[in-house]
Amino acid sequence: MAIGILESICFVLNWSVIVLCLFMKVPQIKSSFGSMDTKGISLGSVLLEMLGYSVLFCYSFAMNYPIGMYLEQGLLLIQNFFLLGLIIHTRNILSPKVFCLLALYMTASYCVAFRCVPDFVLKSVVFLKTPLVVSSKLAQIRALYRSKNPGKLSAATWSMAAYGSYARLFTCFVMTRDWLLLLNYTCAAALSSTVVAMIIHYSRRINKLK
Repeated sequence: MAIGILESICFVLNWSVIVLCLFMKVPQIKSSFGSMDTKGISLGSVLLEMLGYSVLFCYSFAMNYPIGMYLEQGLLLIQNFFLLGLIIHTRNILSPKVFCLLALYMTASYCVAFRCVPDFVLKSVVFLKTPLVVSSKLAQIRALYRSKNPGKLSAATWSMAAYGSYARLFTCFVMTRDWLLLLNYTCAAALSSTVVAMIIHYSRRINKLK
């Protein structure tokens, strides 16, 4: 009976995260696209976040985990590509080097997803996911702390990210007990919550000064 209840909760959480991730980056993209301004968005954070999504998606695919446990990573990856494109366009940083890095990224992702590398390499790659998550979010926290201005950062986007991490922490514990993923989701949940708190704090302070 208890197992059935846990499975039902996981099913609801899985699909709530997937549906949420269809729109997670939309507020951020809409805000930046409407003004063609990416002020406040850390390029380093976006790149590290993209690598993190890629690692988790390719690793879960290679391990044949249920698609409901990682589909949102693919959805977020697509949205992150769009956001990255906006940053490159608005900051005029497109160059041949960007295309070379993209080709390298695609090749590495293919090798991991289709297990063209030994299993120990696969485990090592997913182990890097947590430092990537921590680095990406710390980069955004650092940029936000320095500017004291959230700019075009969306509290809604980061709130959805925090919810997704907490939900995945629960489903991963129940369904796979993969400690590498549990560590990743714990760090992601804590740091995303920190960004949300900082956006709210600095937004209120700016509004008071107006």
